[in-house]
Amino acid sequence: MLVCCIALTGAAAEAIVRALDGYSIRSARLVHVLAPSAQIAESPGALTQRYVTASAVADGVRREWFDRPPDALPRPPLSPELATVARQILPLTVSSEMFKLWNARLIQERVCSGEPFFRQFPGFAFSYDPDEPTAHPPYRYLPGIATPYGLVTNRFGFRGHEIAPDKPAGVIRVAAVGASTTVGSHSQAFSYPEFLEPWLNLWAAQEAPGVRFEVINAGREGITSTDIAAIVRQEVMPLEPDLILYHEGANQFSFRNLIEDAGQTIVVPATLSAESRVPGRDWSALMRRVDVAVGRIGSGAGAEPRKPPYRLRWPASVDEFHPDPDAPMLPLDLPRVVQDLDDIRRTATAGGAKLVLSSFIWMVHDGLVVDPIRDAYFYKVLNLRHWPARYTDIRRMADFQNRVFRAYAGNRGVPFVDVATPFPREMAFFGDPIHMTLDGDRLRAWLMFQGLVPLLRAEIAAHHLPRPDRAPLHVREAASPLRRDPLVCTDFSSYVPLPHAAPLSALHASAAAATVSGDRPRRVVTSAARYGYAAELPIADSARIAGRGLVYLRVHVVSGSVTIGVLKKDRSAFLLYGTLTAAPGAVEMRLPLPSLSDAGFVMITNAVREDGERSIVDVEETSVLAPQTAAANRER
Repeated sequence: MLVCCIALTGAAAEAIVRALDGYSIRSARLVHVLAPSAQIAESPGALTQRYVTASAVADGVRREWFDRPPDALPRPPLSPELATVARQILPLTVSSEMFKLWNARLIQERVCSGEPFFRQFPGFAFSYDPDEPTAHPPYRYLPGIATPYGLVTNRFGFRGHEIAPDKPAGVIRVAAVGASTTVGSHSQAFSYPEFLEPWLNLWAAQEAPGVRFEVINAGREGITSTDIAAIVRQEVMPLEPDLILYHEGANQFSFRNLIEDAGQTIVVPATLSAESRVPGRDWSALMRRVDVAVGRIGSGAGAEPRKPPYRLRWPASVDEFHPDPDAPMLPLDLPRVVQDLDDIRRTATAGGAKLVLSSFIWMVHDGLVVDPIRDAYFYKVLNLRHWPARYTDIRRMADFQNRVFRAYAGNRGVPFVDVATPFPREMAFFGDPIHMTLDGDRLRAWLMFQGLVPLLRAEIAAHHLPRPDRAPLHVREAASPLRRDPLVCTDFSSYVPLPHAAPLSALHASAAAATVSGDRPRRVVTSAARYGYAAELPIADSARIAGRGLVYLRVHVVSGSVTIGVLKKDRSAFLLYGTLTAAPGAVEMRLPLPSLSDAGFVMITNAVREDGERSIVDVEETSVLAPQTAAANRER
């Protein structure tokens, strides 16, 4: 009897804690659920209102507009096909990734390279053929649905309300592009671009009667500047936007290559790198609370953890405080970002639109202290992802990145909206160092609004806006049922090996701290540096033919994790790569290339989560293949 009472009491306590913490009561494993009220915007909090009251506003803007939220979006039920998929993936980890249309080229690259990402899917992914022969962007959102995770999309697969394919008379379209900080949290009622639209229309009704605004949220999480440029070309420009608002500065933000270790191996503390300290945290809300409490003990009450000494090796040719946006040695992958911004600017100009660039907001500074329980995720992201970088250096690099953005805007004659400088450094506005709460997104949108108003006023006064629609847009209806790609590598039966293209015997160490030994297999032991090059295999000049080809490897990752890719001849970038983790046996890896002409080397790098761990991989077979007709032409 006593045992039954204890069991019932424990079950009741677990149910109560699950309800309080937002977990499903019905599932065995902890699964977050979205309440229907997640789509209802609360009034801005007192802290937010205080900042808005104290901040400057653009001419013609009224502060009371801040209280005007966007209209709530209708949430249509899932189609029978998607409802079935939603039930099918309940025991899996794929979650929201299943409610996307994946680029068919990306699927082939990932699956053929042996990357594990699509292994979490139920044997298929919804897919589309890209408008350009690239894997960019990696995916689109399913059009015209409300996912179980909160996201509502229109017929074009963009977050937000429906818009007409052809721009109505008197309408100014603003397209917001970026990554997760633009599309916003799927579970939050609104994203920052959605807040902009009603404010712009209130301003237009007062200052420019007859003008109406539509704001398109073309953001999506996890993408890079190259993906954003592709989205602008393929998806945004057909809708004839007038302004393209670029806001992104996180997914290429890494400066680990500038950090010089001060004579010691960098090892992330167990309190940061451990996924769990208490058994059962993934199955019990009670145990998860205990786990968080244990984490408080090891987190130094939320202060920055002690970090090993290091030097930040700043590129000698880069002026930190007056940067040249075209300098080739800019850190943070900024040369690529600048190249993609130029692509977006040229695309926009050709279509009669204007690029607007904004600064990017990071919540980090020296002396930052976070609540180790309430802000546990914030604490881990800031320290684990950027370890061993000190807060002061992350702040330094974030400020530098914004200087480059400002310099780019000045150099190219692009309007620049600074939202980072006036944004308050308040933890209440952030979920992690870059993603915001609903109030944070609302405040960011308000600051963006103040920056856009003078620009729009000038464009309207000069009769540059609004512009009439130039060409009718034919909308392709989504397939029904949705196209499903099986997650298998395409048949390469017509491909044949190119003789002497990449002999296994030529695989050699590419770093002093790495070793390559043995004949067949060749065993590669990497250095202990994360991302460190370990071994390379030159691709023969005779194999660099125009046209499609394939690099094939059979490998066994004995321990750790490795990335294997094909480097360009000048070593400037990877043409394609895949990451493999330790597994019981060997796997086949195929790296399909649109052209072998620029393939230079097969490169193996260490891909462990943090420095201090070596990886071991046995390479059993290597070859370069091409279609039989191309191989025959090469031999003539």
